[in-house]
Amino acid sequence: MRMPGLRGYLLSKSAVLSMVLAGPGAKPKTTDAGDGIEFSVRDQGTGVPEQILDRVFDPFFTTKPMGKGTGLGLSMVFGFATQCGGEVKIENLEKGGALVRLWLPEVLPELNRHDQPTPIQPTNLETLKVLLVEDDSRVRDIMVRMLGLLRQETETCETAESALELLDQKDYQMVITDVMLGSGMDGIALSDQIRERFPETHVLLTSGYPERVIAEGIELSPA
Repeated sequence: MRMPGLRGYLLSKSAVLSMVLAGPGAKPKTTDAGDGIEFSVRDQGTGVPEQILDRVFDPFFTTKPMGKGTGLGLSMVFGFATQCGGEVKIENLEKGGALVRLWLPEVLPELNRHDQPTPIQPTNLETLKVLLVEDDSRVRDIMVRMLGLLRQETETCETAESALELLDQKDYQMVITDVMLGSGMDGIALSDQIRERFPETHVLLTSGYPERVIAEGIELSPA
């Protein structure tokens, strides 16, 4: 589907499914690893800069400013493909644009109709009142859904400063905070403030940028 003002194409889920099942981008392919299917997506943009072409699948690598992208999208695609025994590649085209190829192997599992699925045991977790501090809205939404599945009562905010204001007003049993919070106080400083002012509140630190924490000399204090 061509979108005015945008370079390339916007594909809906149904379009991707059709492409995989019957479209010209999907075709049987045989490699040294065996039979499988390959499908590809091509855009009409400017392509991927050569200096970052080898890094686009690296975890947490992004060209977006901090807080605007996690750098996990292509990494997750790469992880999915390789764990399935397949591969994914991105290449620039001579006439402009980029081509993404995804190959997945054929899988024919042996099914035993007499096998019974292992029942999922319910997890009985104590419901806590949790404050989630995360400045990336997409990561924040995912974490809220995950905590909801664990039956945790969750409120959110985007900065350490607003977290401290909420802690002054309400009682939280746990604070989950990203280490890197953009401008203002970071998660480490917030953790120190919480331990000093709200010693009964547990703190869980998360980060998608552990190498930055080390590079900037931020050290975790003993719990």
